[in-house]
Amino acid sequence: MKLSITAASVLLLAAAFCSCSTAKQAAPESVTESAYTASGAGRIGSKEELPFPLGRDISSPEFIGHVYRTDLIVPDGTHDFAWTNNIVFEPGARSAWHTHGGMLVLVTGGVGYYQEQGRPAQILRQGDVLAIPEGVEHWHGAAPDSWFSQLVIFDAAYTGAQTNAPARHVTDEAYTALETEEFPGRTAKDPAYMFYKADEGQHLPVFTGTAWVSSLAEEPNVSKGPSLHYVVFDTGVINDWHVHEAGQVLIATDGIGFHQLQGEPVQVLYPGDAVVCPPGIAHWHGAAPGSTFAHIAASARLGTAAVEWLSPVSDAELSEAQAALQERLFE
Repeated sequence: MKLSITAASVLLLAAAFCSCSTAKQAAPESVTESAYTASGAGRIGSKEELPFPLGRDISSPEFIGHVYRTDLIVPDGTHDFAWTNNIVFEPGARSAWHTHGGMLVLVTGGVGYYQEQGRPAQILRQGDVLAIPEGVEHWHGAAPDSWFSQLVIFDAAYTGAQTNAPARHVTDEAYTALETEEFPGRTAKDPAYMFYKADEGQHLPVFTGTAWVSSLAEEPNVSKGPSLHYVVFDTGVINDWHVHEAGQVLIATDGIGFHQLQGEPVQVLYPGDAVVCPPGIAHWHGAAPGSTFAHIAASARLGTAAVEWLSPVSDAELSEAQAALQERLFE
């Protein structure tokens, strides 16, 4: 069955899929004009342009400027996926020098910096995936003229040496005089998508159309978590009901999509939404009609990725998904 959707809903989908804001942040007084214009491609000039919700303000003496956090995945005993947050820095905001457990940084929007001791600051842009080994002293934050949003997946169980001394900040003088280089691990990507979309689509019998699957991080990795994959669904494409032996974590990144656990209502997913499917519970997911959809997908536990495919999503279940979409669009 193909879902139908009203003309009004199509217009709302288009509006939800576009960013209209062109506001530009005023340059901080302490930043030179050359530094202010240096961030280039991918700059986000206002918080309204951020791809994920802003989150709650966690500004503290550990930071310069305003910083915001959204907790997406918190270990709760039903899975051992690493602690996952989305962190947003306002233009010019940055952390102090610090150390912690191994961390994966996936840039979700804007332009920022990452620097280790004795090395040039690396310029990070949307789609970059950075691995920070445990115990490495570093700082990160936004470019002076751009908001910066990063998904961080980290080993919260790390018990090694961590920074406990009073915050040692990157001063305005050091920040404006940074020696910088573009992130050397960058993979060229289609700017229409948050991360690298696989070159070749897959046409699997358990999907209703084409999907593209690429790897963001393999297991094992510095976060001590499972492999991460980026899955792009063509417009309106969904998969069949299926069961993950270890459960599955999904973080929506692009477009509008659906997710449903067996026996539960359909969830409509927007960028920044995260869901955890428990081990052994059937679910399905995919793109809403009129929209492509992409998410990060990972096993909820290390060491196993077994999947059992079940039946296609029924007409009644698709109708329920359409009703949920209509309700969400008109909220």
